[in-house]
Amino acid sequence: MFIFAKLDRKSNYPQTLLLHFLKASKATLYTSKLQKSSPLRPPPLPCKSFSYSPLAALAASRPIVFLQYIAAIAVVEAIQSYGRGYENLQVKLKWPNDIYALDPTKPASEKSYVKIGGILSQCGYYDGNYQIILGIGINAVNPRPTTSISDMLGEGAAPLHLETLLARILTRIEAVYAQFRREGFSANLESRYYRHWLHTGQEITLEAEAGSKARVLGITRDWGMLRVEETDRDGRGTGRIWSLQSDENSFDYWKGLVRRKE
Repeated sequence: MFIFAKLDRKSNYPQTLLLHFLKASKATLYTSKLQKSSPLRPPPLPCKSFSYSPLAALAASRPIVFLQYIAAIAVVEAIQSYGRGYENLQVKLKWPNDIYALDPTKPASEKSYVKIGGILSQCGYYDGNYQIILGIGINAVNPRPTTSISDMLGEGAAPLHLETLLARILTRIEAVYAQFRREGFSANLESRYYRHWLHTGQEITLEAEAGSKARVLGITRDWGMLRVEETDRDGRGTGRIWSLQSDENSFDYWKGLVRRKE
C-alpha cells in the first residue's frame, strides 16, 4: 500500500518536531480540514488532522466497513492511555465514525456530549485487495469555543503534546489493524467498541420507515450494519429487526433520529 510521509510546505503550522517523526511513519499531517461535502479549509489550529494508510493491504474477506470502527477504537484507547489524568476521560464513539466527549462546560449529570473528532476513509480495490486511506481529525488543544481534549484535563494531568498523541494513535491503529486482519471483527474488538460507544439501548426514530420507533441493539458482526429493533407504544420490542448501512444513513444522536443520506 501507499505510505504517506510528507507535509504541507505551504502551511505555517508549527510542525518542526513532527517533521522528523513523520518521515519514519505512515502518516500525512494535514493542515486543511477534510470535509465530507465542502471545500478544504484550514482547521482551527492546532487541530490534529492526518491521514493513515495501513502498511499491509486488507484481503477482500474482511469487510472494509469495519476499518472506521477499529480506527475509532484505536483513537479512544490512545487518548485514554496517553498518560496521567487521561485514563478516565469520557471520550465516546457515535456511529458510524464520529468521536465525542463529555462537554466540560456542562454539569456531568447532564451527560451532554460534543463532537471532538471524526474519521473518513477512502478505499480502492486492486488485485484482490483493498487499498485504504483513513483520514482522522481530532480537536487536541484548540482554543474556545471549540471543545478539545485539553479542555477535559484536570489538575496534575500529563501535558498534551501533539507529536506524542499522533505516535500513540498510529501505534494503536497498527496493533488493532493487525488483530483485525488475523481475527476479523472478533468478540474482543466488538466488546472494546461497545465499551466506548454512545448508543446501547438508545431509543430512536427511523425516518425512512414512516417514523417507526426502535431501539439500538448493536452492529452486525458480518457487515458492520447498525442493528435496531422496532418498539411498540410501551417501548417493548416487537421482534422486527432492521440492519442499516453506514454509507446510506446518518445518525442524529441528540434527536435520536436515523435518516437516509441525501
